[in-house]
Amino acid sequence: MRPFFALSFPGLKFPIWGGTYLSAMKVQAGDFPAELRDSQLRRQYFLGETWEVSTLFECPSLIGDTPLQNIFSSQDISYLIKFIDTVSHLSVQVHPRHAPALGIMGKDEYWFITHATPGAGIYLGLKEDRDPQEFLARVRRGEHVADDLNFIPVQVGDSFAVPAGEVHAIGANITLLEVQQISNITYRLWDWNRVDQDGKPRDLHLQQAIDVLQYGRSLQELCLPNYIEFAQKNLSFMIDHPDYQVRPLVLKAGQQVVLQPWRAKALAVSVLKGQITFAYDDPETNEETTLLGHPYQTFLASPKMVPVTAYAAEETVLILVG
Repeated sequence: MRPFFALSFPGLKFPIWGGTYLSAMKVQAGDFPAELRDSQLRRQYFLGETWEVSTLFECPSLIGDTPLQNIFSSQDISYLIKFIDTVSHLSVQVHPRHAPALGIMGKDEYWFITHATPGAGIYLGLKEDRDPQEFLARVRRGEHVADDLNFIPVQVGDSFAVPAGEVHAIGANITLLEVQQISNITYRLWDWNRVDQDGKPRDLHLQQAIDVLQYGRSLQELCLPNYIEFAQKNLSFMIDHPDYQVRPLVLKAGQQVVLQPWRAKALAVSVLKGQITFAYDDPETNEETTLLGHPYQTFLASPKMVPVTAYAAEETVLILVG
């Protein structure tokens, strides 16, 4: 197996709120399925998520035709990485806390904003002046509850922590990179009173959501530093989670850096901006191999990765996860 490679045809999701920006960027990057490259066809299938690094059987990432979980163990990859693109709001929702004894996989997640239209924002956490019990009463009555949540306008570079138990919703017209634990459990509290293609409301999970909701975290805890500014000043990890560490990296035009794993896990490299060339000596062929990286592409290095030189043709922003 090659030590460093581009993930091909990541798992694709076409939810009711999916947008068009991510699919256009994926076409430019050249890693979009041929049947969805036609622009008219793409408008019929609004792409909401690409599961860039996923070992979940329901939506695996691929290397060639091989699902990622057939190649790597849970010790090698203990995270899930997605790009998310919205044309309308996601549901107001919450994820459960980690409870292995109950068979529940927790879902702490982190968001890195890569594109947003003016005025776009996220909903994160209950407002300090709201009573949790009154909020839950409105949820049970099916009332509009978005006004009870903190609305935060966003722009490129913003970063957020979304711990399990924290109520949240991604707003319309936003594209972001999400790094999370390996779980796909979401409990919907409220879905903006919208209906699906069949004219039916989507399922809610009120009791499950209420059971796992947590309150009391401050916005200061949830709003993280701008990841671009952080990378320009720091060489350290921005996120140090038990299951993964996240390091943003900004390269100036003409700059190069050697990428190496910092622990015995597969290293994911997501390109958020710019154009970059990765080069390494293939131990099987003893020849140099190069790969060209475009925005919204993700590359993966095995835990036994050889040093990879990354050369930026223009200012480039990367997110490293390991």
